[in-house]
Amino acid sequence: MDKYYIVKPSIKGVYPQVKCDSVPVMQLITPWKIFPENLITLDFTFDNRARITDVLSKLCGPITDFLISENFKNIISDCKIMNHQYFKALVKTKKENLIYYLLHLSQPDLVNYIDYKSSLFYETEWEFRKGPIKIDSYEHYERLHAQDKEAKFGVSIDKLVMNDDFDRSIDMFFFLPFENKVYISERMRKLIEENNITGLDIVGEILI
Repeated sequence: MDKYYIVKPSIKGVYPQVKCDSVPVMQLITPWKIFPENLITLDFTFDNRARITDVLSKLCGPITDFLISENFKNIISDCKIMNHQYFKALVKTKKENLIYYLLHLSQPDLVNYIDYKSSLFYETEWEFRKGPIKIDSYEHYERLHAQDKEAKFGVSIDKLVMNDDFDRSIDMFFFLPFENKVYISERMRKLIEENNITGLDIVGEILI
């Protein structure tokens, strides 16, 4: 087992820090695929009451994506992140326009690296917890999900175990649709803390 941590934009202070001015475009971005970068232009307006940080909180787009500064982008450039891409974003403030990047994460096949026999799952209905459920594979989950005509059925993870084929050198990843938590490695956590990256909360540690 290795140490991992959950990361998410901070909700301290003013939340969200930016308003999305490209809502129709952001609605097209999903965690399930990578998109042509040259087709997307992103614009945000900074809340004057907020403080400028390396990671800016937003309400638009996938919860698994991060709006990050160029400084943070450069710091994690040597990290091994699940399939991803960067969209250049303009953040408008009263004084100046700032260049940020939307770090978009997408690698649906990572669910195949869950050890389903050793992991623990629970069923949800309209996102409310019901009780334990046995899931043998992602295909098993898909069959159960396909039977639900009301879109109320869901499955979440109580205990996550990864199989031996999982690439433990990956520094940042998640396992949708079972959970929207974004995990980072010990190495990436140290980089974030050593470089005083702001606007990001780190929760953990978690042994996986």
